Amino acid sequence: PIMAANRLEMTSGANDTTRSAWANDKINVGAFSASFVYTVTSGAGGADGLTFCLQNVGLNALGGGGGAMGYGTLANSFALAFNIYASNTRGIRVLTGGTVTTPFFPIDPVLVGGNTDPIQVKLNYAGGVLSAVFTDTVTSASYSTNVTVDIPTAVGASTAYVGFTAATGGVNATQV
Repeated sequence: PIMAANRLEMTSGANDTTRSAWANDKINVGAFSASFVYTVTSGAGGADGLTFCLQNVGLNALGGGGGAMGYGTLANSFALAFNIYASNTRGIRVLTGGTVTTPFFPIDPVLVGGNTDPIQVKLNYAGGVLSAVFTDTVTSASYSTNVTVDIPTAVGASTAYVGFTAATGGVNATQV
């Protein structure tokens, strides 16, 4: 990935791109908060997607391309996936064990992959519940959800590497 000016570009407007980026140190996955801004700078019509991922595969972990979003096959993992490919329903899904399953769930009125508006993502995990808030920073539209998930069991430990995976396939996108 390209990193500069407080920006991590996970895919760069090319087809068949698969990338990952990980913090060097593991974090406690029993309880944590995370916040980031996700932007599909190429706008509507791109593919495939990005994940916020916790994993114990290692610092070079990288899953499959295209619809696998750089996440598919990463055992000992948890991901919050953002699908931007309209043919597979744009939206989010919690994934574990390196398996990408559908359907994805729309988070309307926040349009994941439907425009170039940056989306502020705020996550809080405690007591086995992931709370997520997604806010379109241009329109102020927001969507929130809570998902019950045992992240320490999914990653196989009380700590894990945190980072992002992303991919494109036959359709490209620039995802930041």
